[in-house]
Amino acid sequence: TERGIFRSVDGGATWEQVLYVADDVGGIDVVIDPVDTDRIYAATWQRLSRGTSWSIAGPESGVYRSTDGGSTWTRLGNGLPWAPNVGRIGLAIARSNPSVVYALFTDNRGFIAGLYRTSDSGDTWTLVNGFVPSAGLSFYCGVVRVDPDDPDTVYVLDILLFRSRDGGKTLNVIANNVHP
Repeated sequence: TERGIFRSVDGGATWEQVLYVADDVGGIDVVIDPVDTDRIYAATWQRLSRGTSWSIAGPESGVYRSTDGGSTWTRLGNGLPWAPNVGRIGLAIARSNPSVVYALFTDNRGFIAGLYRTSDSGDTWTLVNGFVPSAGLSFYCGVVRVDPDDPDTVYVLDILLFRSRDGGKTLNVIANNVHP
């Protein structure tokens, strides 16, 4: 019950849980709209390790949006996967155009499963790249970032480091074996 997304409104002196999904679901990434700070996106990850067995995916892994500073949350769909094989999700918001948000999905094997993009603040999503080579360790390093000045320049950080200059459609390796 201690997993989820927590918020502090007093500089970290106290914290409250504002998004709880399930006992085996934690928050893995949060991005805040730099123009409208009440708009927040959070990724949840259904993951459980019991020492002798573990699971790195589940149907409760997903992307949520709050439009009131984190008081209430809505799970986003409309183009995003919602399935038992969804693993870790990385999020990035374009500072130069905050209606553009990227979500990097991994699967139940630890591989990158797809890069998704919204241009309308999360109302609709499009799979922009369904094939991103991965070493199967993306549950550790599957991260996405956006150039602060160009919403179409995207970086995927995994065992390999990728860059796209066309909104994620084409990803080129710019560094090998960097484990970013």
